[in-house]
Amino acid sequence: MSRLVLIFFMFLASPTFAADSLEQLVRDTAALKLNLFGDELLEPEQAFEFSASVKNGNTLYVSWEIAPNYYLYREKIKLELVNSEGVKLGDYIIPNGLPKHDEAFGDVEVLSEDLNFNVPLWREDHGAQTVKLRAYFQGCAERGVCYPPMTKDVMLELPVAQQLVPFETVAVQIQRAKSSAATLFLLGSLLIITSVYFNVLEPLPEKRTALQKLGKGIGLVMLIYGVLLLTGGSLGNDNVWQPLRSLTITSSH
Repeated sequence: MSRLVLIFFMFLASPTFAADSLEQLVRDTAALKLNLFGDELLEPEQAFEFSASVKNGNTLYVSWEIAPNYYLYREKIKLELVNSEGVKLGDYIIPNGLPKHDEAFGDVEVLSEDLNFNVPLWREDHGAQTVKLRAYFQGCAERGVCYPPMTKDVMLELPVAQQLVPFETVAVQIQRAKSSAATLFLLGSLLIITSVYFNVLEPLPEKRTALQKLGKGIGLVMLIYGVLLLTGGSLGNDNVWQPLRSLTITSSH
């Protein structure tokens, strides 16, 4: 008992001893907090560091540096140009992520490693210009803490355009290609259904006439050509006579 009283008076009498003890108490409390709750959450800019650059006059390059144990929702990533006359973003492809069932958003894809991809540009103005790229994204920490939606603006200096593509022309070309591909798909389906309806897959009777043989041959041609058209249409091709022209076969010697 007397020893405890002595330590107590030493604590009161010695400012250095009291300060050291208080500092040790703070360190112990901080260590206990880290053990219980893990590291402190990173700031959004540190967890998901976004950057963008100009690859050439018709292409941008965007990138996210995602910190370990953090991830982005693929479905929440969106890019747009703000107040940029004569230039628009083309269709860009975000790399696939890992499937995850999220309590808030249901079945989603998440990206937990560094993310980067190219973004094509449609330009009507040939000259160099400055554009503002705006990125929308949202992510979470693996421990279950999610950040609110984030927005990041980057000013970019575009050089002289290498290729000019009027917006109206691009839209017409895309619509025409979609329409032609749909036509191939429908025509192929019609040929297949017709050939099956006339029992082209059924064997001919033992006593078959020349007309039956001819019909069988025509039906098989319709079936095969219908399959080719159906395949070409599903691949987005628009050439009726060469439905598989986008497929290339390479051989090694």
